[in-house]
Amino acid sequence: STNIVLDTGNGPIDGVDIYGLHYDPSILSVLDDMPKQDGIQIQAGTIIPFNAVNTVDASTGTIKLGQASAGGQNFEGRGILATIHFKAIGTGTSYLKFDSKRGSTVDTNAAHNGKDKLSNVVDAIYTVNPK
Repeated sequence: STNIVLDTGNGPIDGVDIYGLHYDPSILSVLDDMPKQDGIQIQAGTIIPFNAVNTVDASTGTIKLGQASAGGQNFEGRGILATIHFKAIGTGTSYLKFDSKRGSTVDTNAAHNGKDKLSNVVDAIYTVNPK
């Protein structure tokens, strides 16, 4: 399991997009956290209540998640945006890499009133060793 943590630096956020988060599908497989729905989804957190997009493309190793607040509510602080449950299916190193460019609203972003407030993302590296 790995958590995607959002830290707003105490500024308000009313929407978050992860477009996309990439992993190596020959090394890691995402376990479906919503098996009653079509496709593969990750476990969305509760800090931002409305999930507009939650998809995993297992063939390309791409995760997309879009969340928004309702009724003018905002999130401020630090919390778990989502949790990804992986299963090792191969050996080697897989990067978890966010598409992100500061100021852009068409990639990974955390926004308030339509403006990207995300200052940086932290990617991850997972190494799977043979038994």
